[in-house]
Amino acid sequence: MVKTAKIVGFVRPEETAPQSGLPPRGLLIADAGIAAELEGLRPDVTELREIPFAALTPSLLKALRPPMVIARPVAHDHDCFDLAAMIDEAGLDTVLCLMAGSLPDPEVVRRELAAAYPRQALQFWLLPCLAQSARSPSR
Repeated sequence: MVKTAKIVGFVRPEETAPQSGLPPRGLLIADAGIAAELEGLRPDVTELREIPFAALTPSLLKALRPPMVIARPVAHDHDCFDLAAMIDEAGLDTVLCLMAGSLPDPEVVRRELAAAYPRQALQFWLLPCLAQSARSPSR
């Protein structure tokens, strides 16, 4: 069974206050272990906060104001439509970045999300590490 990542960056009051001047960090909603591989494949993406989907709410999203939310298109406890709905409810212009090893037809996902959430910015990140169905014992 796939488990959602634990929270590794706790939310402090000074991080949620817009006047704090602290830059917002992106959120990674992913399987445990993906953060390290993502860092290696996308070194341009830094300062991510991992958070489980179960802990995510529109009000927390609004407080954190992440520039991006990174997740798989489908996980055991949520999918990209659940995330788009929360981003929309929070009233944010957050980019939803979907990581996958491959997608049969990303355009179908793009069209369906655009129809349901026309303001939602969307990116697809095809990452080779996610295409593996099983990891070797050496990894």
